[in-house]
Amino acid sequence: MITELAWSAGFFDGEGNVRLRNKGGARNYPFLSINQYHIPDTLYRFKEAVGIGKVYGPYYKKNCPAPFFMYCVWGLPGVQDISDKIGNFLSIRKTQQFA
Repeated sequence: MITELAWSAGFFDGEGNVRLRNKGGARNYPFLSINQYHIPDTLYRFKEAVGIGKVYGPYYKKNCPAPFFMYCVWGLPGVQDISDKIGNFLSIRKTQQFA
């Protein structure tokens, strides 16, 4: 389990982001996402390791031949849960995004 969480942190460091968004009239709503093109296997591995979230897709962008997929978590409880699980393995930059 620790190995998968460390892998998840490294994957998130390179590919993920956490930010505040507006959703359904709510302002500054915490949102975590990771995008991947072609095959969503790594997103499902991340989801399995952290135990929450949802993978969406495939989506198709204009002028892009490959489909893309998104892993998402909305809301402070979910984002905080992921931070608690992988935070010790994250870079300073990503730790600051969670803060």
